[in-house]
Amino acid sequence: LRVSKLSIVNKCVFSPWISTLPLLRVVLILFIISNDILSPTITVKNRPEAREIQHMRDQEQHHLDTFDKLLNEHKIRPSLLTPVWNTAGFALGAFTAILGTKAAMACTIAVEEVIGEHYQKQAEVLKKSDKKLAHTLNEFAEEELEHRDIAKNNDGEKALGYSLMRGIIQSGCKIAIKIAEKV
Repeated sequence: LRVSKLSIVNKCVFSPWISTLPLLRVVLILFIISNDILSPTITVKNRPEAREIQHMRDQEQHHLDTFDKLLNEHKIRPSLLTPVWNTAGFALGAFTAILGTKAAMACTIAVEEVIGEHYQKQAEVLKKSDKKLAHTLNEFAEEELEHRDIAKNNDGEKALGYSLMRGIIQSGCKIAIKIAEKV
């Protein structure tokens, strides 16, 4: 199995790995979306921010690999909608990259903010029942919020229609989390 980004169920009772199943599936979906959003942006190598985007992409790949490994170790099937998440993430990344650097960075701010905060909440839920996974989520949350800050430093908040774009993208991410918890 090879998948990509997860999130964790907020009100799951986490006893062994059985109850962690939806959590890992959602976290993987979030990694897929985040990774795929950066894909179209990095293809433009001559952009001044290309090095920072590659740094973010490398971290996202590490997150993805970590959770792919966990899913496989515990024989957890990926979300049935993984192809949808791949396509949606890439399309969003491509669309905002076409609009320009500021729009691509605005998209990154919106997505990484939702993901980072979601991971922090999930790590809090897990801190007593699975300290190792909670630690991993906290570490990855910090990196996601670092990506948000990189995007802010690259004028993402100055994109035309930033507030509207941020609101729409964050709503879409939150809907994807809720769907991934179920499917």
